[in-house]
Amino acid sequence: MQLIKVTLIVVTLFGLNISAGLAETYPTRPIRLIVPLGAGSAGDALARLLSTELGKTLGQPIIVDNKVGAGGTIAMSEIARSNPDGYTLGFAFSGSMVFNMALFKKPGYDPKVDFAPIALVGGLSNVLVVPENSPYKTVSELLVAIKSKPPNTFTYSSSGTGTSHHIAGVLFESLTNTKILHIPYKTAPQGVIALLGNEVDMGFYNVPVVINQIRTQKLRPLALTTVQKSSQLPSVPTLSESGVKGYELFTWLGFVAPAKTSTTIVNRINAELSKIIASPAIHEKMIAQGYDVPSTPLLSPEMFTKVIQGDLAKWPPIIRTSGVEPE
Repeated sequence: MQLIKVTLIVVTLFGLNISAGLAETYPTRPIRLIVPLGAGSAGDALARLLSTELGKTLGQPIIVDNKVGAGGTIAMSEIARSNPDGYTLGFAFSGSMVFNMALFKKPGYDPKVDFAPIALVGGLSNVLVVPENSPYKTVSELLVAIKSKPPNTFTYSSSGTGTSHHIAGVLFESLTNTKILHIPYKTAPQGVIALLGNEVDMGFYNVPVVINQIRTQKLRPLALTTVQKSSQLPSVPTLSESGVKGYELFTWLGFVAPAKTSTTIVNRINAELSKIIASPAIHEKMIAQGYDVPSTPLLSPEMFTKVIQGDLAKWPPIIRTSGVEPE
């Protein structure tokens, strides 16, 4: 019996030494960050900003690998299948981790078991925008026009199926009892260009994506998708204030890793990201670019997991009841 106790103690100490050694040596080579969003999108911009700073603190470069298509399922499936050694990370968002569960019959991954959530690093408000030459200046005027035409006469662009730009439109349709034709593009900039060229009637884009077009009066903001006002657009009302009662959509952004990635690595990255976002320079830059900045220290990986689980319980039923057919 005594021998067994001694053996267990030795094994435990050996395991602790491995974890401690891993924390001290990781990383020893460049890290790949898979981003299921196109270059120039709001999520991609934040992923690049934070990964650059994270690479500096870890002492190894982080290579951003944009993999777009199929609503982010291609990228997320690759992350899920990657070696859980800490050298492949993913940049996830509400659409890729939650909305896709109702939009695709076989997304190719299970957000509950295939990933190790690391840190929720920011959020985004969406804003309903129309071209500046659009005749509609309020949500009420737009709704009157939509309801006066046959279903799917009006169109809205997005950066793809499953993105917040898409689901914002789905929720708008559901709460206003209207039908608007969704026109998906591969990236947010492409969808915005279509909007600027009057190829579509409206869009529900993340504030950072369209803030410059709004400031230069190329796009007209009608309402925000969140309950709170935006510091970047203080005069723009929310959709709920504009008569679409109960409307609320907020997009979170975060880092994840393949399931079974060492908790030592996960916790270290979480801690480093907390320090980065707490720094005045990064904090101010995120605010200036239109991101909602989380308080620091960031939510623990366990708490981030609960956020994802809560959204998985909330959003897929809403999307399914809206009548959207999964692909």
